[in-house]
Amino acid sequence: VDDAFILVTHYQQALEKAEKGSGYEEAIEKAMRTGGMSILITSLTDFLAFAIGSTTNIPALSSFCVYAGLGVVFDFFFQVTFFMA
Repeated sequence: VDDAFILVTHYQQALEKAEKGSGYEEAIEKAMRTGGMSILITSLTDFLAFAIGSTTNIPALSSFCVYAGLGVVFDFFFQVTFFMA
């Protein structure tokens, strides 16, 4: 959810700084350059934390970490593709 706020904020900032006559494509490109990198880093660190957590001996916690890690990966993919479209 926080990825969406980051992308929207960067998109709004890109629209404000855009030159007159420039299209939405340029604003999306600028938003993905700045906001996309920050959500990539946070998604990678979240995924790595859950991947490490999945190696625990507690079965319930291990399963949770596996599914949460996959959720982070799918969330990143959907934010970059569907949400920005």
